[in-house]
Amino acid sequence: MAYLPTPEESNLCEQIVRAYTPISTPCESDEVNLVVKIYHDKDASKSGKMTMTIDLASMSSLIELKGPICNCEYKGQRNCTIYGRECYRKRFIMISAGSGITPMIQILRAIAADISDSTECHLLSGNHCEEDILRKIRLDTLAKENAPRFWVVDTLSSPCGG
Repeated sequence: MAYLPTPEESNLCEQIVRAYTPISTPCESDEVNLVVKIYHDKDASKSGKMTMTIDLASMSSLIELKGPICNCEYKGQRNCTIYGRECYRKRFIMISAGSGITPMIQILRAIAADISDSTECHLLSGNHCEEDILRKIRLDTLAKENAPRFWVVDTLSSPCGG
């Protein structure tokens, strides 16, 4: 949850609640890293209330977080829990669109961090155009560094600028 002043009423506080998946893993430091796509210029209308509020917030703004709220947890070494049921998976076939890439990034990073984890990951990521792909360089680097276990395919619905 976030308690942040809205851009229209900076003296009042409004509760805005949105679900985000951190791209950081639980094994990392005390920080929680989120990806929030902010549209500027002509695409500003695509940004939601939380996105606009985060964009306008100062570094000292208070954001209250809760969680995790999930139905799937990767536990390492091909072990996971899906809806409370323990599972063993040789590979993950991941399909995402837009900012839905963030849960995939978290799982990919956790698997890549453990060199003894042989889980295969096949990611199909959809976006409107190439400049909309979040964390593209990082995803391509993860795929290259973890080949042949990881592969990433980007699909685009329209060319950039067209």
